[in-house]
Amino acid sequence: MPVYDLGYKPYQGIRHGASHNAWVLIRQGTRRDWGSVLVKIAVFSSFLPILWPAGKRVFAMFTGARALELVHEDLELATDLRKLSGWLLLWVFGIALGAGARAISDDLRTKAFQFYFSKPTTPQQYAIGRVVPVAFFVFLVMFGWSLVLTLLGVFLDPRGMHLQDLGLLFPSA
Repeated sequence: MPVYDLGYKPYQGIRHGASHNAWVLIRQGTRRDWGSVLVKIAVFSSFLPILWPAGKRVFAMFTGARALELVHEDLELATDLRKLSGWLLLWVFGIALGAGARAISDDLRTKAFQFYFSKPTTPQQYAIGRVVPVAFFVFLVMFGWSLVLTLLGVFLDPRGMHLQDLGLLFPSA
């Protein structure tokens, strides 16, 4: 079969500016980071540290005033949020190890730098494309479970300190 000279064919797609490269790198980096087994394990098992503080609140709500006297000192939401953040740092370490540590090293190993920088991509856009996906998964784990525990503390607080406990949402972000 002969190869025909088709001549010059203009580009038919949508043209984006150079600033669009960062979004493409973020999208591609998020997909690559989610492909890591360690990131999936860390995200899916990150509910474990919230079981104890959430269980205490549900227990205190369903058992009534007598049990509330037993766990009254133990229902401090700020203390539980601080402890939860400490425990979640272990899961953040797994995310950083599974996604962050291999982001640039894989590009070095596969010689992808030539591909990325042959396009009009700046080093800042490349760094944003590697850091933002890792930060997204860290934010998802840290703020997501802090939000759940804060809302549980607000709605299940038998002491009536709902608005004060809701104020803890902002420092947890």
